[in-house]
Amino acid sequence: MKKNKLEIALDLSYMHCGVTDDKYERPINPLLLLAVDVQADMIIDMHIMDIDENEVDAVLNFFIPFVMEHGRMKTVYARNPWIFAALSDICEFCGINLVGDELEGVDEILEDVMSMMR
Repeated sequence: MKKNKLEIALDLSYMHCGVTDDKYERPINPLLLLAVDVQADMIIDMHIMDIDENEVDAVLNFFIPFVMEHGRMKTVYARNPWIFAALSDICEFCGINLVGDELEGVDEILEDVMSMMR
């Protein structure tokens, strides 16, 4: 795939709010996979993970189709070790920079998303 100038921030974060699901007796605190276009400062994908879903699978299920549709991004920013585990080899192979970052901008977006869920 050809390379583009996109810079994507990926993060896994617990939502810190109870979500009711008929499959479970009590409300669950789901894990959210969030993908943000750093330059546009906007969410490009958000996936609320099922309690049985694997973090690495969730990251790859976003990443691979995204690259196939849009091309290889310039940089992926992440702070979560599961994201690094999922993407380190594939980013190296594809020539995509995988950078550790505190993701302060993503924290602000997450706070906005969480406030809408309450």
